[in-house]
Amino acid sequence: MSQNTILAAGDEAEALLDEAINLATLCVSAESIGCMTACYMKTIEYTKGRQQFGQPISKFQVLQHRMVDMFMETEVCKSLLYKAMLECDSDQDTKTKSVSALKYQIGTSGRLVSQEAVQLHGGMGVSDEMLIGHYLKKLVAIDALFGNSDYHLKKFATSSIDLSDGLISDLEKLTNKQKNSYQLFFDKIPTSQKLNLVLNLKDLQKKNLISQ
Repeated sequence: MSQNTILAAGDEAEALLDEAINLATLCVSAESIGCMTACYMKTIEYTKGRQQFGQPISKFQVLQHRMVDMFMETEVCKSLLYKAMLECDSDQDTKTKSVSALKYQIGTSGRLVSQEAVQLHGGMGVSDEMLIGHYLKKLVAIDALFGNSDYHLKKFATSSIDLSDGLISDLEKLTNKQKNSYQLFFDKIPTSQKLNLVLNLKDLQKKNLISQ
């Protein structure tokens, strides 16, 4: 390959590749938000027409709460998308961190919204005749693109907190050692608050509230 065909090399090439991945992540994230919006809109439409006990199931408060949760998860993702887009456009230093926060939220919220939509539709939700099942498959696929939610949560944590390799190792050991004790607690935390929990890890270590 001649030198004339090489666009970039070394650190410059790595920076360009990271920028391309960030922009691609923004694109698939926007697509997933569209899928989530369609999921809760179609779910609202379906529940208004589905009759049970002599009234539309959309009047049942428990189902209303679940549809509100779907809406809130979508709006959180939308806000993170706007933030990441603005930071990428202005080339801010925090753009990579914001993209990771967005991709993490997209992965977790996408699964929640699509699974709720399928369940509220019943067996029809996974039939080929309805789009809900296709949205579920699409959101699962998007989560795997350019790093899944677990990957971006770890990436966000390491870019947000200046942890040494030793501290990261200690945290990983702590997680493995006390996995059964903390997993149930972590699973109960709303997805919108998990990022804040990660941000507080350093302070907890300093105050010895988490043993090493």
